[in-house]
Amino acid sequence: MSNYRLPCRLRLRLASGRDCHSFRVTWVTLALTVGVPLELVQKVTGRKTTDIVLKRYFQAGREDFRRALQSAMPKLLTNGQKSPKDQIREILDGMTAKYWKKGKARLLALLAKV
Repeated sequence: MSNYRLPCRLRLRLASGRDCHSFRVTWVTLALTVGVPLELVQKVTGRKTTDIVLKRYFQAGREDFRRALQSAMPKLLTNGQKSPKDQIREILDGMTAKYWKKGKARLLALLAKV
């Protein structure tokens, strides 16, 4: 049976390798990643429950997963050490006119590690 005998909708699907579902998965993943409320995504997609949206459409990336774990269990994942971003913030918050040279040396040492 040739592809020409299939309905147009199915031929397009075979030709492109993409369908509405893959675009919906992409949209849901991007929307939830940037902070669109889950209930709003559920209404836009027309699904009855938020569980369906999360199970069938949301595909978190490796980086998102790492960030979620790190924010949930920072001491376990980092052996109790602060992240470089937190260390820099702490150094900058503690810098004064009197001790700016010491703060600068600490920042440069931290940058050398990264």
